Amino acid sequence: MNSGFSSKRAKGRLGEQIAESYLLNKGYSLLARSYFTPYGELDIVMKDNETIVFVEVKYGWKGRFGAPQEWISKKKKRCMIRAIKSYLYENSLSDKPIRIDCVAIEQLENHRVKLVHIPNAFEATEELWAPEEH
Repeated sequence: MNSGFSSKRAKGRLGEQIAESYLLNKGYSLLARSYFTPYGELDIVMKDNETIVFVEVKYGWKGRFGAPQEWISKKKKRCMIRAIKSYLYENSLSDKPIRIDCVAIEQLENHRVKLVHIPNAFEATEELWAPEEH
């Protein structure tokens, strides 16, 4: 097994646990974690009142690629939207309001973290629904 992959996976799971705990403390309820679809994984699916909230979690050190919340590429957004559509269909929730949030967790010195919750981090625009250009 590739130790780089397992280390990255463990870091991702830790970030998701921190984000989930934070959102539960804000009154959200958990619907799913690490939900796999043919289009990719949804990190966390929560419910905020009647709104289904799809949460992308980014965890790491701020560096040359910017802060963790800046790491969501257009390609990742397109995959997320397709995965969200799949989740809604599979769970008969297509009629519910949705929101896409980002929880960015930046690792600081001395094992501290800085958490930033960005509601409506991005919207499912027509541009993101467009097919990939190759």
